[in-house]
Amino acid sequence: LYIDSKELRGELTPIPNNSIRAIQTAINDLIQKKIEDISKIFRFCSKQLKKEPGTLEQYVNHCEFIAKVYQMDKFIKEEITFVDGLINLYETVTLSTNNHIEHYRNPVHDGYLTFQRDKERGDLIRKLNSEKFVQVLSDRLLSKEIKLQKYEHLISSYPTSIENANIEQLLPQIQRVKEKLIKLEPKIHALMRYQEVMDVRLKDLSGYEAVYQGAVFMERLYKALISFNELQNTITTVPFSNVNINDFTIEILRLRDESNGLLNMGKSNEILDEMYEKLCRIIPLLDQLKALSESKMHYRHWKKLFEQCGQPNTYYAQIKIEELVSLGVLNEFDRIKEITSTA
Repeated sequence: LYIDSKELRGELTPIPNNSIRAIQTAINDLIQKKIEDISKIFRFCSKQLKKEPGTLEQYVNHCEFIAKVYQMDKFIKEEITFVDGLINLYETVTLSTNNHIEHYRNPVHDGYLTFQRDKERGDLIRKLNSEKFVQVLSDRLLSKEIKLQKYEHLISSYPTSIENANIEQLLPQIQRVKEKLIKLEPKIHALMRYQEVMDVRLKDLSGYEAVYQGAVFMERLYKALISFNELQNTITTVPFSNVNINDFTIEILRLRDESNGLLNMGKSNEILDEMYEKLCRIIPLLDQLKALSESKMHYRHWKKLFEQCGQPNTYYAQIKIEELVSLGVLNEFDRIKEITSTA
């Protein structure tokens, strides 16, 4: 049997060579990509580090960028070492010396030296502008501190009694303060961050949250007082026979819960204490009011009840809840229960 192996040898021989060339090409492509990526980082950093900041925000960004660049330095070194390793690997698998890439041909080393000089320049820009922008930051912090003090004074300047509280004026005022505080919040947080980035401690504006919570507290209190004053008007001026006792009860209990919520905020306030005390005086009488309201009481029943309570000849058709309380009628729960059950 005769086999001509010339053609077979021609087909088989290039396989290792082709494989090596493919590996070589892949390594070379990776080398070029890595070099380009690292070079892009160097060019971008160089551009940013050479910028002269013209505003406080630009200076803070500059300081922040420099800090990140220094943190990035060790990763850049690792990437350069990786490229060097790729070049050594490329030389190992190269088929001929014509395709060798000498170590000194790695441009990233020269780029890294330039990168180091750019870092030093950027740090110098930071130091030369430090005093100027620390003063700008100090001025802004002082401005915000004065505003906070002003708002805190407005919030704490409240009347000491419900009678002296002009809620129609106080509520819009505190709502305006709250809106201004909301708009001030991002500026406060920004200035606090600027101090951290610039590594200075000029003023502590962390008290902002307490001032804002004070505004929230007073807004809730004034809104509750509006509802409370409406209840007081019902108690003192509306004939008991015209009061919707279910709505009255719901509102009383809602105000009690709101007052408890305000008390739990831990802020001392005379108006809140006064309102809560008055609510607590009427709440124990709600069952009696409901019994009187839902029964079919006629004049004779009312007359009998008032006589048994030691208040003869005091009942009249337009009697108010306030009078029922002051005359002590609502304290006689058993008598009310007895008379309403037969009405």
